[in-house]
Amino acid sequence: MVDAILSFLQGNLQRRLEAIVRQVADLSIEGVVDAVEGRTAGMSLCELRGYIRARAGGEIRRQARLVLSRHPGADPAWEAEVVARAADRVAPLAIRRLASVAYRKPALPFEPGFTPARAA
Repeated sequence: MVDAILSFLQGNLQRRLEAIVRQVADLSIEGVVDAVEGRTAGMSLCELRGYIRARAGGEIRRQARLVLSRHPGADPAWEAEVVARAADRVAPLAIRRLASVAYRKPALPFEPGFTPARAA
């Protein structure tokens, strides 16, 4: 009986922690993309993932502190775990966001006054 209660409480704790991690990752993504955008040209996927994780740490820590301070029942001692898990989530999200932005941007910007030639 006691094991069932402990299992239930631990599951509840894990769900709350996972919700906090998702919230921190979602709040961090814009700042992380802004920090790395334009600096990743020519990087392989592994290099890009590492670069994003390195640059994301400060933003993720800042957001984790904010979320933990506002979340009822959250323990500030969870910060290290939240930051580590959120960093795992932010890198793939940022790569997707960077890829979608790069896809929407024109490959070569036109110079002012340029008029494309029409086919005859």
